[in-house]
Amino acid sequence: MPPANTAAVAAPANTAAVAAPADTAAVATPVNTAAVAAPAAAAEELTPLLLERYANHLRGQRGLSENTARIYQEDLNPFRRYLEQSGDSPRQMNRRMARSYLAWLATEGRETIHPYSGRKQREGYARVSILRQLTALRSFYQFLAQEGWFRHNPVPSGRSMPVK
Repeated sequence: MPPANTAAVAAPANTAAVAAPADTAAVATPVNTAAVAAPAAAAEELTPLLLERYANHLRGQRGLSENTARIYQEDLNPFRRYLEQSGDSPRQMNRRMARSYLAWLATEGRETIHPYSGRKQREGYARVSILRQLTALRSFYQFLAQEGWFRHNPVPSGRSMPVK
Protein backbone atom coordinates (compact mmCIF):
# COMPACT_ATOMS: atom_id res chain seq x y z
CA MET A 1 0.00 0.00 0.00
CA PRO A 2 1.53 3.35 -1.01
CA PRO A 3 2.18 6.02 1.61
CA ALA A 4 -0.76 8.38 2.31
CA ASN A 5 0.74 11.24 0.31
CA THR A 6 1.27 9.29 -2.93
CA ALA A 7 -0.97 7.66 -5.49
CA ALA A 8 0.19 4.72 -7.63
CA VAL A 9 -1.26 3.59 -10.93
CA ALA A 10 -1.10 0.04 -12.24
CA ALA A 11 0.95 0.01 -15.42
CA PRO A 12 0.70 -2.22 -18.50
CA ALA A 13 3.39 -4.86 -18.99
CA ASN A 14 5.51 -2.54 -21.15
CA THR A 15 5.48 0.36 -18.66
CA ALA A 16 6.59 0.90 -15.09
CA ALA A 17 4.42 2.57 -12.45
CA VAL A 18 5.79 5.69 -10.84
CA ALA A 19 4.45 7.02 -7.54
CA ALA A 20 3.43 10.69 -7.62
CA PRO A 21 2.37 13.13 -4.94
CA ALA A 22 -1.39 13.00 -4.23
CA ASP A 23 -1.98 16.41 -5.80
CA THR A 24 -0.55 15.31 -9.19
CA ALA A 25 -1.45 12.48 -11.53
CA ALA A 26 0.67 9.34 -11.50
CA VAL A 27 2.74 8.79 -14.60
CA ALA A 28 3.43 5.55 -16.45
CA THR A 29 6.96 5.51 -17.79
CA PRO A 30 7.74 3.38 -20.88
CA VAL A 31 10.00 0.41 -20.15
CA ASN A 32 12.69 1.64 -22.54
CA THR A 33 13.35 4.70 -20.36
CA ALA A 34 12.94 3.05 -16.97
CA ALA A 35 16.61 2.40 -16.29
CA VAL A 36 18.64 5.45 -15.55
CA ALA A 37 20.33 3.66 -12.66
CA ALA A 38 24.01 3.39 -11.95
CA PRO A 39 25.97 1.53 -14.64
CA ALA A 40 26.48 -1.63 -12.56
CA ALA A 41 22.76 -1.76 -11.72
CA ALA A 42 21.81 -1.68 -15.41
CA ALA A 43 23.42 -5.06 -16.09
CA GLU A 44 21.81 -6.51 -12.96
CA GLU A 45 18.52 -6.72 -14.85
CA LEU A 46 20.10 -9.71 -16.59
CA THR A 47 19.75 -11.79 -13.47
CA PRO A 48 21.04 -15.36 -13.19
CA LEU A 49 17.41 -16.53 -12.95
CA LEU A 50 16.49 -14.76 -16.21
CA LEU A 51 19.57 -16.17 -17.95
CA GLU A 52 18.71 -19.67 -16.67
CA ARG A 53 15.17 -19.33 -18.03
CA TYR A 54 16.72 -18.27 -21.34
CA ALA A 55 18.93 -21.38 -21.32
CA ASN A 56 15.87 -23.55 -20.61
CA HIS A 57 14.11 -21.83 -23.51
CA LEU A 58 17.04 -22.60 -25.81
CA ARG A 59 17.12 -26.26 -24.79
CA GLY A 60 13.36 -26.78 -24.58
CA GLN A 61 11.57 -24.66 -27.18
CA ARG A 62 14.45 -24.27 -29.60
CA GLY A 63 15.82 -27.80 -29.13
CA LEU A 64 19.46 -26.71 -28.87
CA SER A 65 22.07 -28.91 -27.22
CA GLU A 66 23.41 -28.16 -23.75
CA ASN A 67 26.72 -27.00 -25.25
CA THR A 68 25.06 -24.65 -27.77
CA ALA A 69 22.85 -23.15 -25.05
CA ARG A 70 25.95 -22.58 -22.90
CA ILE A 71 27.72 -20.82 -25.79
CA TYR A 72 24.69 -18.58 -26.42
CA GLN A 73 24.74 -17.62 -22.73
CA GLU A 74 28.49 -16.98 -22.80
CA ASP A 75 28.01 -14.75 -25.86
CA LEU A 76 25.85 -12.49 -23.66
CA ASN A 77 28.76 -11.80 -21.27
CA PRO A 78 30.21 -9.01 -23.45
CA PHE A 79 26.72 -7.48 -23.59
CA ARG A 80 26.63 -7.41 -19.78
CA ARG A 81 30.03 -5.66 -19.75
CA TYR A 82 28.77 -3.18 -22.35
CA LEU A 83 25.72 -2.41 -20.21
CA GLU A 84 27.92 -1.89 -17.13
CA GLN A 85 30.21 0.51 -19.01
CA SER A 86 27.52 2.42 -20.87
CA GLY A 87 24.96 2.58 -18.08
CA ASP A 88 22.27 1.46 -20.55
CA SER A 89 19.52 -0.93 -19.56
CA PRO A 90 18.61 -4.06 -21.53
CA ARG A 91 15.11 -2.54 -21.68
CA GLN A 92 16.43 0.41 -23.69
CA MET A 93 17.40 -1.72 -26.69
CA ASN A 94 16.79 -0.10 -30.06
CA ARG A 95 18.66 0.20 -33.35
CA ARG A 96 20.94 2.95 -32.02
CA MET A 97 21.92 0.92 -28.97
CA ALA A 98 22.50 -2.19 -31.09
CA ARG A 99 24.82 -0.22 -33.42
CA SER A 100 26.64 1.24 -30.42
CA TYR A 101 27.08 -2.26 -28.98
CA LEU A 102 28.44 -3.61 -32.27
CA ALA A 103 30.91 -0.70 -32.51
CA TRP A 104 31.98 -1.40 -28.92
CA LEU A 105 32.53 -5.09 -29.77
CA ALA A 106 34.63 -4.13 -32.81
CA THR A 107 36.85 -1.71 -30.91
CA GLU A 108 37.16 -2.63 -27.24
CA GLY A 109 34.77 -5.42 -26.35
CA ARG A 110 37.33 -8.10 -25.71
CA GLU A 111 39.58 -8.02 -22.68
CA THR A 112 42.88 -9.86 -23.09
CA ILE A 113 46.14 -10.21 -21.19
CA HIS A 114 49.22 -8.79 -22.90
CA PRO A 115 51.64 -11.72 -23.46
CA TYR A 116 54.76 -9.88 -22.24
CA SER A 117 53.60 -7.39 -19.63
CA GLY A 118 50.72 -9.47 -18.24
CA ARG A 119 48.53 -6.36 -18.11
CA LYS A 120 44.89 -6.33 -19.18
CA GLN A 121 44.18 -4.69 -22.51
CA ARG A 122 41.11 -4.11 -24.62
CA GLU A 123 40.75 -4.96 -28.27
CA GLY A 124 37.97 -5.65 -30.71
CA TYR A 125 36.49 -8.99 -31.66
CA ALA A 126 36.87 -10.50 -35.12
CA ARG A 127 33.99 -10.00 -37.56
CA VAL A 128 32.82 -13.61 -37.30
CA SER A 129 32.70 -13.36 -33.49
CA ILE A 130 30.71 -10.13 -33.67
CA LEU A 131 28.18 -11.78 -35.99
CA ARG A 132 27.89 -14.76 -33.63
CA GLN A 133 27.29 -12.42 -30.68
CA LEU A 134 24.70 -10.47 -32.68
CA THR A 135 22.91 -13.77 -33.35
CA ALA A 136 22.97 -14.62 -29.63
CA LEU A 137 21.70 -11.14 -28.76
CA ARG A 138 18.84 -11.39 -31.28
CA SER A 139 17.91 -14.79 -29.86
CA PHE A 140 17.96 -13.40 -26.30
CA TYR A 141 15.77 -10.46 -27.25
CA GLN A 142 13.36 -12.77 -29.06
CA PHE A 143 13.07 -14.64 -25.77
CA LEU A 144 12.52 -11.34 -23.90
CA ALA A 145 9.77 -10.43 -26.38
CA GLN A 146 8.08 -13.77 -25.65
CA GLU A 147 8.44 -12.99 -21.93
CA GLY A 148 6.57 -9.71 -22.43
CA TRP A 149 9.46 -7.25 -22.17
CA PHE A 150 8.83 -6.01 -25.73
CA ARG A 151 6.07 -6.21 -28.34
CA HIS A 152 8.60 -7.46 -30.91
CA ASN A 153 12.32 -8.16 -31.07
CA PRO A 154 14.09 -4.76 -30.92
CA VAL A 155 17.42 -6.08 -32.23
CA PRO A 156 17.66 -5.60 -36.00
CA SER A 157 18.60 -8.57 -38.15
CA GLY A 158 22.19 -9.04 -39.24
CA ARG A 159 21.19 -8.28 -42.83
CA SER A 160 20.04 -4.79 -41.90
CA MET A 161 23.14 -4.15 -39.77
CA PRO A 162 26.21 -5.05 -41.83
CA VAL A 163 29.37 -5.71 -39.83
CA LYS A 164 32.54 -4.73 -41.65
